Amino acid sequence: MRVSLNFACLCLAVPALVQGSQLRGASSIGDRHLGCNVDMWTNFDVYLPTNLTVYKSEWNQGSWCMNGCQSSSPTSCGPMFDTTTAINCPLNNIYVSNNGQGHPCEGAHGTIYMQPDPEYTDLTGLQYITYSYQNSGGPNAADTNYQLTFYTAGDTGYIFGEEYPISKSGSHNNDGVLTFKIETVATPAPKPNAPNFTSYDGLWVEVTEDVTQYTISSTITYQGEQTNEYSQQFQEGLSLTDNVKFTDDLTTATMSEEGKFDMTETTDSTLTIMGSESTTYECSAVSCPSGRLYQWVVAGNTDSGDVSTLSNCIFTCIPDANPNPPLCPNAYCGDVECQCCNSVWMKNNTDPVANNLCPATASPTPSP
Repeated sequence: MRVSLNFACLCLAVPALVQGSQLRGASSIGDRHLGCNVDMWTNFDVYLPTNLTVYKSEWNQGSWCMNGCQSSSPTSCGPMFDTTTAINCPLNNIYVSNNGQGHPCEGAHGTIYMQPDPEYTDLTGLQYITYSYQNSGGPNAADTNYQLTFYTAGDTGYIFGEEYPISKSGSHNNDGVLTFKIETVATPAPKPNAPNFTSYDGLWVEVTEDVTQYTISSTITYQGEQTNEYSQQFQEGLSLTDNVKFTDDLTTATMSEEGKFDMTETTDSTLTIMGSESTTYECSAVSCPSGRLYQWVVAGNTDSGDVSTLSNCIFTCIPDANPNPPLCPNAYCGDVECQCCNSVWMKNNTDPVANNLCPATASPTPSP
């Protein structure tokens, strides 16, 4: 991605690394012509919290220097500057000249490359900045054109640069002073905190009726939208909490440790098949030509009231003649219609009636 700013007289603000704060100020540029000679200067100030390293200059005509922070004399000069110099102070100066060296009437032009610290690139996507200038020379020289370009990798939410100067003085582009800000003008919105899942419900959800063949998706959602962004938190919360319930039209009860373990295994298996890059996968349901088809769903509830649901590829069919939904947790269905349970699933309650045990398993079983 590249964003270009084109002007006739542009200042360049160069970032300096200042812990915990941003440097502020304005920059200016001037240009004066002496016959065929060209003299240009750019003063820098910073608005970005990072160093910029000048690491290359290309297609130069004329000479240029970069002055030091505490000295008015140039620290680096030459028609081709190819060593690295960090701009790490609030004020600096690039001086471009073609005023008697070589062929001054040919003008001055070049491109200077500046690169931020790697950590800043990782954060914002800003890879480097180019600062180009061109004056074609000739009698009395000419107005100098400037172009500042930001090169970024991808869309990180950061946007750099101002599209217009904040002030300008002088009657011509080549002898005026331009005040211009180079800064971060947009940053990405902060990500919300990851949800904290504190309780879970296992339930049967009716999805269709009277079908002999039916293809349906196993999906994961958060706040009603398909997303796997918080699938890891969903899994971890289920493994840590003791608040896991089975819910149907007649019963809501906390499940035993074994029941929670069965639900956790089912959840892990579904998310593994789904994979880290997907929110769904398709599967075939059981035949249900004269009845209602139910799907097993695990719902995770957060401490802020949000809900995430995981629909599993687990189904049961209830004939039309039976008004009840499935009456047991998924792993505890004791018959094909899931109307009685094969073992105790309630926490701290072994009562056969409460656990809806099938007649063959109606003897109380110790709760794990």
